[in-house]
Amino acid sequence: MSSRARVSLVAGVLAGATVLAGCSSQGSGDATDPSTSASSSDCTNLQQVQRWDLDRRLGQMLMGAVYADAGETAIRAAVNQIAKGNVGGVNVLGESTYSYSNNELAQAVDAGGQVPPFLAVDEEGGRVQRLTDEVGYLPSAREMADTMSPAQVQKTAEKIGRAMKRLSLNMDLAPVVDISNEYPDAVIGDRSFSGNPQTVTEYAGAFADGLREKDVIPVLKHFPGLGRGSGNTDYESATTPPLKQLQKKDLKPYETLLQDSPVAVMTTNAAVPGLTGGKPASLTPATYALLRDDYGFAGVVMTDSLSAAAVSQGQNIGHAVAKALIAGADVALWDQLSQQKAVHRQLRKAVKAGKLTEDQINTSVVRIMDLKGVNLCEGR
Repeated sequence: MSSRARVSLVAGVLAGATVLAGCSSQGSGDATDPSTSASSSDCTNLQQVQRWDLDRRLGQMLMGAVYADAGETAIRAAVNQIAKGNVGGVNVLGESTYSYSNNELAQAVDAGGQVPPFLAVDEEGGRVQRLTDEVGYLPSAREMADTMSPAQVQKTAEKIGRAMKRLSLNMDLAPVVDISNEYPDAVIGDRSFSGNPQTVTEYAGAFADGLREKDVIPVLKHFPGLGRGSGNTDYESATTPPLKQLQKKDLKPYETLLQDSPVAVMTTNAAVPGLTGGKPASLTPATYALLRDDYGFAGVVMTDSLSAAAVSQGQNIGHAVAKALIAGADVALWDQLSQQKAVHRQLRKAVKAGKLTEDQINTSVVRIMDLKGVNLCEGR
């Protein structure tokens, strides 16, 4: 299927899911506002986004997490935050789907009104999977590459996509495109398809294609490469090999995989010698410049969880999110959705101080609208 066809598929599903929501939502509310329904042929998403209040625009750039294992309370919290426009996406953590197996997340889609939320899970296979109850146990990426053909991997990803669609999930924080031949339990280890860039490109591409076939957005991670990271950034600071080494090997899959769409990219929280000056890549402008300028990616870039120890040491989540968005991220991801008030407060300060500009915010929100398949000029 062509990239253009894939974009149309996702756009159709996301737009279709919001027809009823656009009539009923109180949170994002412009579906019945004549100011957002323009018949002029020169209307653009940018023009419409510029009419939104600041908090609504900032909300689209935020993705907090809820724990499905917490039950209906977690899902209600997600619906509430989406309805209020506080966040534009939710990452569902935990390994049980009982709290939304009856499609309770459809409430969150409905609550988004004109602009549906990203509803994401980490479903890679192996040691990182959330949907075992729905799709059964999946082998790790490395095992897939060792025992399956790319066509079989694509079919596996289609199975994942069908299950996600049934649960109203529309984004998979996968595939891992890191290069690693280290022992299975290493930082990336068997989460990588291979230590060979060509193999990773082929198999990660097949996995992404399978998701797209079922209207689920794949997220390539962890840019610019965590396969040989020195530690797990969830628990400690870590570094990757120097940028020049990454360019020779670890970054090779991005040269191909960024060409297919829809797709998003997730950055790593590790520091990259020769690029980030000892700081986490997610917080460093050079990371986003590398992806945009050197690799030509014009789509949505999101951070790995900014609640990770590699980022959170010595600063609160609001400061971390502000630094990431100022640096160039379109979407900031963190672990506790309940912290959104502190996050918004810090972002408003950053805007007031001129550190996070209106132009940058608007550009990111337009990218997000494009990935969600939303045409604001048509009122949906």
